Amino acid sequence: MVELWVHLFAVTILCLCTVTKVSGPGSVRIVSNPLWLVPATYLASAVASIFVEQDDIPRIFIHNDASELYLTYTALIIVSLLPSLMMRGVRIRPAQLLVQRDIKILMTFASIGAWYSVLYQLRYALQALTLGAASVRDALNVDGEYLLPDSPLTTLAVGISSFYLVYIFLFFTAVANKMGRWLVASMLVGSVSYTVSSLAFAARDGLVFLLLATVFAYPFFTDDLSRAQRRIVKALGGACIIASAFLLASLTLDRFGAGSSWSVSSGTLGYLGQQPFVFVETIRAQVDFYGLSLRFPVIANLFGGSGDVQRTEVFEWSFGTFLKDYYSMYGWPSLVGLALAGGLVFAALFRKRSGIPPVTLLLVVILYFQLMTAGVFYFRLGTRGGNLYLVAYFFLIAISYFRYRSPGRNV
Repeated sequence: MVELWVHLFAVTILCLCTVTKVSGPGSVRIVSNPLWLVPATYLASAVASIFVEQDDIPRIFIHNDASELYLTYTALIIVSLLPSLMMRGVRIRPAQLLVQRDIKILMTFASIGAWYSVLYQLRYALQALTLGAASVRDALNVDGEYLLPDSPLTTLAVGISSFYLVYIFLFFTAVANKMGRWLVASMLVGSVSYTVSSLAFAARDGLVFLLLATVFAYPFFTDDLSRAQRRIVKALGGACIIASAFLLASLTLDRFGAGSSWSVSSGTLGYLGQQPFVFVETIRAQVDFYGLSLRFPVIANLFGGSGDVQRTEVFEWSFGTFLKDYYSMYGWPSLVGLALAGGLVFAALFRKRSGIPPVTLLLVVILYFQLMTAGVFYFRLGTRGGNLYLVAYFFLIAISYFRYRSPGRNV
C-alpha cells in the first residue's frame, strides 16, 4: 500500500532530522537528543505496518480505499512528533539537578508510595499469571471485569505506578549520588511498579514501557555514574531484559497461541504494526462516541457522567495509537483539536526552554516521552488512576517552576 510507504518515508525523515544538524554547506553532523527514542518508536511501528497482512489482524479490516485517512494519520503523527526536533543538541544532567534537599524529602515519601503500589498490586498480577493472559484479557475487553477491585485504594496504587518514569530517573539519581540502599531499592521498586500493574491486567505494555524508559533514561546519567556503577546498572538491565523477554513470550503464546482465534504473528508483528489499520477502521466503523467517559473518566464524573463504556467491537480495544482514542471521544473535532494542541504546546515549551527552570524542563520532557511512547499503542493515561496521575504531574510541574525559577529570569 503506497500510503504506508509514504508514512514510513515521512517518519524516517523526521527521525533523521531529530538527531542531525546542518553545520555548514553540504555538512551534516550527528547531535544528541534526549527524545530521539520517541520518533524511533514510531519508525519501528511504521516498518512493522508495511509487513502486516489481513491474516495478521483477522478481525480488523484493512481498507485499501482510504488514502485520505492514511495520509491524515501520517500528518497528525508528524505534527505530534515535531516537538522532539526542538530538543536537538540539548543536554540535561538530572543527577546534578535532583539533589536539592526538598527533592530528597520527596523521595522519602515516594518510597512509601512505591512499596504500597507494588505490594498492593502484586497478588493480582500473580493471580492474572495463574489464570492465564487469554482469559483475563477476554474478561477485561468483553465484559469489563477487572481482577483489581474497584476502590480508591486501587486507584491510588495504579496512579502511583504511572510515575514509573519519574522513579527511574530518581533511581539513577540515587545511585549516582550514593543516597543509600533504602532509597536506591525503593526507587527501583517504583521503577517496576507499572510493570506489576500491567501484569495485573495481563497486559504486555508494562514490560515494553519499562525497557523503553530505561533506554531513554540511562544516557542522562552516563557522565555521572562511575565505571563500577555502570557495570552494575548494565548487569541489572540485562537481567531485566531476559526476564521481560521471557514474560513477553509467555504472555504472547498464552493469548495468541494454540486455541486462539488470533495467531502469534498477530500478537507480535500486529502488536506494533496494526495502528494505521485500526485508526482507519475506527473512523470508518465507529458510530457512537465515548465522550470523556473512556479516557477521561475523572472529568466525566465531575460533570455527572458515569464513566462507564461498553465496547463490543474488536477495533474498540485494539491499538490505533493515541489518535484513535482522540477520535473516539467526539470524532474529528477532538482528533484534530487534541493532536494539534498537544504538538503546539510541547513545541512551544521546548522552543522556549531557556526560560524554564531545568528541573521543570526535565519533567516536561519526561511527560512528553511518556505520552508519546505509550501513545504508539493507545492513550495509556486514560484511566482513573492515569487521570489522577496527570493532575498530580501538572501540579508537580507547576510547583517546580515556581520553586526553582530564578528571580529576574525572563519566563
